[in-house]
Amino acid sequence: MNLVRAEAARILARRFTRLMVVVLLATFVVTILVVLGKSKQPTEEMWENARSIAANVESSRRLEYSTCLQTHTAGECEELNPDRVVPENYLWGVFNFAREIGALVAFLTAFLAFFGFLIAASFIGSELHSGGVINLLLWRPNRAAVLGAKFGVAMAFIAAVSVVFSILFVGTFYALAGGTGWIGDADVPGFWSSLALLCLRGIGLALIVSAVGFAVATIARHTAAALGVLFGYLVIWELGARLIVETLNLNNSNTGRDSWFLASHVSTWMAGRDNTYSLTSFTDAALVFAVIVGGLTALAFTTFRRRDIT
Repeated sequence: MNLVRAEAARILARRFTRLMVVVLLATFVVTILVVLGKSKQPTEEMWENARSIAANVESSRRLEYSTCLQTHTAGECEELNPDRVVPENYLWGVFNFAREIGALVAFLTAFLAFFGFLIAASFIGSELHSGGVINLLLWRPNRAAVLGAKFGVAMAFIAAVSVVFSILFVGTFYALAGGTGWIGDADVPGFWSSLALLCLRGIGLALIVSAVGFAVATIARHTAAALGVLFGYLVIWELGARLIVETLNLNNSNTGRDSWFLASHVSTWMAGRDNTYSLTSFTDAALVFAVIVGGLTALAFTTFRRRDIT
């Protein structure tokens, strides 16, 4: 029997995999229910109120915009551009697909990343801890091939689930906006291509996190160890170290301290452009992720080949 086919059957047959898919579906359903509970079809009265507010905001912004242009470039003053004021932005309690789908995709990405991390880490970690990998090596005595098959199958499975859920997620909320909310400016040029790229970056981030989970679990030989590393990094570095930096007010020097925190690179990656606030660039974010994934994966394969796993 083909090794890749055997690993594919193994990951699909795992109860943990099925449980995590159910949890992902449940999260999806809860998100839909929350949006449905907070949205309604806009009435004519709501439109009249939104147009009135938009007119007032547009009038006040014209003076602010002209004043800003006297000392700044048009790009720097774009947020104040009165032409960007549209009535639909002031439809309170109405789900606006074009305006809110980006934040919802970011929310989906976080769950896909955690889903992928657990699936990938447990796929190798549980078998290393229980000794199941030894049976595979007795059948196929090639460590690199066995680990490579597990890694490839795990990434392929997570990618497939991420693509399916992303399409289902966006399609469902588009349908909901048409029935119980407002679709918004989804017909403007470039909207769907930008949304597709955002989804692809989200899927890519989920795969990056999954690869890290697989590598750490391989090195530590346990799923729990991978989770410990993840939460330890988040608590000690992303929360603790960032809090210390903010408390000491070390950001006044504007030296790009945020580049030392992966959360800043994640934000830049999902935005798809350089972040002038944190001084992190999209290219740097991609490079950081490539180095982390490449380094940990190489270390995982090296330790797996050399270490006694009996």
